[in-house]
Amino acid sequence: MERKQIAPGVFLTADTTRKFKSGCLSFNLLQPLDRYTASKNAVLPYLLRRGTRQYPDMESYAAALDELYGAKINAVVRRKGEVQCLGLLAHFVDGQYTGGDQLEKVAALLAQTLLEPVTEENLFRADYFEGEKSNLIDRIRAQINEKGAYALHRATQLMCQNEAYGVDRLGDQDSAAAITPDSLFQAWQTLLQSSRLEIFYCGSMARGQVESVLSQALRELPRGMQAVLSTEVIRQAKKPRTHRERLDVTQGKLVLGLRAGRSILDADFPATQMMSMVYGGSLTSKLFSTVREKLSLCYYAQSRVDKWKGVMFVQSGIDFAQYGRALDEILRQLRLTQQGEITKEEMTAGFQTVSALYRAVADSPAEMEDFWLGQTIAGLDYGPDEFAARCGRVGPEQVAQAAQAVSLDTTYFLSGLED
Repeated sequence: MERKQIAPGVFLTADTTRKFKSGCLSFNLLQPLDRYTASKNAVLPYLLRRGTRQYPDMESYAAALDELYGAKINAVVRRKGEVQCLGLLAHFVDGQYTGGDQLEKVAALLAQTLLEPVTEENLFRADYFEGEKSNLIDRIRAQINEKGAYALHRATQLMCQNEAYGVDRLGDQDSAAAITPDSLFQAWQTLLQSSRLEIFYCGSMARGQVESVLSQALRELPRGMQAVLSTEVIRQAKKPRTHRERLDVTQGKLVLGLRAGRSILDADFPATQMMSMVYGGSLTSKLFSTVREKLSLCYYAQSRVDKWKGVMFVQSGIDFAQYGRALDEILRQLRLTQQGEITKEEMTAGFQTVSALYRAVADSPAEMEDFWLGQTIAGLDYGPDEFAARCGRVGPEQVAQAAQAVSLDTTYFLSGLED
């Protein structure tokens, strides 16, 4: 997989393959995650997707996609570490089956969507603005409806309250409500000028042709001083903190926020990935087999690592009365991992899980796009197979060393009103 700069601040990662019947093309504008700009940035992909000067409403825009053999263009807002990724993602029938200039037409429509929105008096069309602003506020409000995700969101906010990572990818409700037509139009112009643009293509067209097509499609893209992108990795937690919140819930949600001590930029990060799998990432992990199955202290318990930020979260659903016992046992299993009490079965199952996850990446253009976006942000050039292979070379001693680097930062418990 090769990444190449094709214009100032514009980079193309292309996978030329005839493996898939559908092609994939994405434009991702990268900005530092910031509480003052997150909501304005987050609403823009959805607003731009409402129509262009040539196709000014959803009906004509959908008709244009239908003419491209039913292509789809979706708005995407993601977070990779402390980088906000604002994207337009297209899926379309690959050119090897249409026999025409399919990529050229899709790229042109994507570029129109990004650069030529529907405007009125030098602002976004008023009803589109109001509709997407309202939709953003609804999305932010709806986060509380799925209590497991909400608990993770709150734990992240509290753990990283003085870090950019504590900002949600959608921003917050107050910031969203404060967006004005003028501020959003200015945000769009700033976004185009200051963002690094990462393009991913997966399909049968030769790289040279892809470069030519995209250079032509984006010839009007304004360029200015590029925003600096980085993610702060805090290696060691300070004094552990505990937070408790009460809502009308029937099942408690316990989240532990831990500093993993390593990120994807560290050469020994595969050991941290394997440690998370052994500790709580597979069906034979310590959290699943002991805390859930053997001791019945929770309904589920799992761990995951954010490889860009170098943090690990343990999520668990418990009865309110089991809070103390469940917390103690979750931490005891971490200590056992740190002490090297790791079985061959745990290592094997952990690697099988990692291997299956990363093998699956290569089976989907969308998964490939997401994986390579993360790699380019981190400045890495190895693929999913190579990462899985690196995990396969990790031994129990390295897993124990990775666990020893982990420190507890924040304990968050979402309990019921009457508990």
